[in-house]
Amino acid sequence: MSGIIINGEKYMVLQERDNLNYRSLEDNLYCMLNDIFWNGDSFECIRSHGYKSLLTNGNNKRSFEYTNLLRDHNSDFAKNVHSYLSLISKDDISFIESQTNEENQIKIDDWWNELNKLIIELDELLKMHKIIKEKENIKNY
Repeated sequence: MSGIIINGEKYMVLQERDNLNYRSLEDNLYCMLNDIFWNGDSFECIRSHGYKSLLTNGNNKRSFEYTNLLRDHNSDFAKNVHSYLSLISKDDISFIESQTNEENQIKIDDWWNELNKLIIELDELLKMHKIIKEKENIKNY
């Protein structure tokens, strides 16, 4: 993944946030996957696009509804996307000097905090999934 340096400050370039961030867990995940897609190498682009497609049922239009995969406790989607995001290392992000000031950018530390907050939210969701599965197992026993 790569970012930019402007006047000695490190940034990630944001794409198509459209005020989605902070509305819902799905919105936050969509925005993060989009950031990774636009700033990632080819492997990261493919992986993030794959997760984004599952989240949106392949709909790349401006207006779409999310699938229920993230909230579905019988799906491995939340676990898999959590694992993927958890493997991202700040040390793996390379930076290039930029002469232009990008319109949509965020300081790398702020972006990194957003990523970690999202991972924590996914942790909580996975705990809820586990509780639901345990209750179903007791009910079906």
